[in-house]
Amino acid sequence: MKLLVENYDAGVAGDFDAGIPPITRFQSVDDVEQIANNLELASGLGLTGPLVEMVGVFYELALNAVEHSQWAGGYYVTRADNNIVGSVEHTVGIADCGIGIPASLRRNSAFADVLNDPDAIALATDLHVTGTGEAHRGIGLDHVMNVVKSLSGSLTIISAGGSLNVEPGGAIMKGNLEGSERLAGTVAVVTISVPA
Repeated sequence: MKLLVENYDAGVAGDFDAGIPPITRFQSVDDVEQIANNLELASGLGLTGPLVEMVGVFYELALNAVEHSQWAGGYYVTRADNNIVGSVEHTVGIADCGIGIPASLRRNSAFADVLNDPDAIALATDLHVTGTGEAHRGIGLDHVMNVVKSLSGSLTIISAGGSLNVEPGGAIMKGNLEGSERLAGTVAVVTISVPA
């Protein structure tokens, strides 16, 4: 596996062949746009349809972290590319230590009674479901889910005491996290394969 990262704080690209993927910190919508542009540049020969979608997925997940986590400590992204016979597997992960998707969703009185964290995470991926209560919001995670399914990719969201996994082929599994497995904040990881 070849792990690629841009050290956004230093502005220096790195190339790592082993170990834990390096993590880039971002703090604002402006940072999200810069990292998205760098993801496009890192693709080398130009973006194909699936890679355009992958950059869009990153953008949606990163904006969700900035807009909903209510955490001032910054947000994190990691990216890995894995060459597989005939294709390249692209993975992007976003993390924050904010209030989590379930707590964010429950800020909207329409969803305050959704007490099960896995159900809250799954509900947040439906169109126009949002913790803000604003009718024009709640599009991002629905878009992410649709892109992942259309590209036969995978999506894992872990937030607070729940998880949601979308497998290639579209199977969805929810799970509860117990005790020390519970997460402060949210981690979302998307993987898609693109023909080489």
